[in-house]
Amino acid sequence: MGLRKNGNYDGIRVHVILNPQKKNLLVGRDVFELQYMSDGMSGYYAYNPQIRRNYTEGNRKSYIDACTSNSAHPLYAMSSAEFCGFLILQNNFKVPKDYPVKL
Repeated sequence: MGLRKNGNYDGIRVHVILNPQKKNLLVGRDVFELQYMSDGMSGYYAYNPQIRRNYTEGNRKSYIDACTSNSAHPLYAMSSAEFCGFLILQNNFKVPKDYPVKL
């Protein structure tokens, strides 16, 4: 697990690497990212990524595509690993049936 400052926002990014011994890590299977943001008042942090604010069932397909994107910054996120982690968290920490990465 790794932590880093969250760019220009008051928050942190948590990088979860499930198989660090592997030579080639695959985003969405071996590597996930979670964004924790400050509430801006109390000093507490919570899982509250920007992508959560924009998520709807109507744009779910674009989130699934972003999870497997080769773009450095798919849609408006820092990385595709953020979308992969979001899809699992959004489904109560279970891999959804339409998850795009084979586990």
